[in-house]
Amino acid sequence: EYFKTAWKNLSIEYDGFIRTTSERHKKAVWKILNAMRSAKTPDGQDVVYTGFYEGLYCTGCEKFLTEKDLVNGLCPDHNRKPELVKEKNYFFRLSSFLPAIKKKIESKELLILPEERRREVLGLIEQDIGDFSLSREKVKWGIPLSFDKTQLAYVWVDALTNYISAIGYADDDKAFSKWWKNGEVVHLMAKEILKFHCLYWPAMLMAAGVKIPDKIFLHGFFTVDGEKMSKSLGKKIDPNDL
Repeated sequence: EYFKTAWKNLSIEYDGFIRTTSERHKKAVWKILNAMRSAKTPDGQDVVYTGFYEGLYCTGCEKFLTEKDLVNGLCPDHNRKPELVKEKNYFFRLSSFLPAIKKKIESKELLILPEERRREVLGLIEQDIGDFSLSREKVKWGIPLSFDKTQLAYVWVDALTNYISAIGYADDDKAFSKWWKNGEVVHLMAKEILKFHCLYWPAMLMAAGVKIPDKIFLHGFFTVDGEKMSKSLGKKIDPNDL
């Protein structure tokens, strides 16, 4: 209700108010998880496999960081020390999809703007970023995996699927065809979530047999005292005051 009040005060209209706690969204997450789990990579391997992961996790970013990402041992965006996490996960074989994604970016079938962000994504592909976890074992909130209720879907698997759960991926094929299959799909978001939108998301969609976005535009930050505006850092403006 706080968000609805803020949108009204800012004269922002919407066709539907989407919550990732809804049954509709849960069904869509399960559908894409099942599709990925039954899929094979271009070289014939299982897309989804089990393994153990140990790494530094920033709860502010909701992502794993490497030592080289840190500044004085802290997450540079949230100025906090990440926690060391070791757990059993299901993994997505991202590495098998990177060559195809690179071709789509270079041919501009997947158009990434502005140009500096396109070059950044291509640079990431050359860094051997590896596979990523589809699930978390010890997190207490989120959507359970459709095939293993002891594991919860990794936050980015859940969040990215919101793009298609909101337009009928699991329950309204007519609407999904209109807005996604036959429409021009354009994503707009901030630059720090570039890897998830430009690499993880196209790979997930390719594995699930769904069209990838046509364009992804990555904007910069609103800054306060030289740092990005961030609710985690307490640097924020109440939209109702705005």
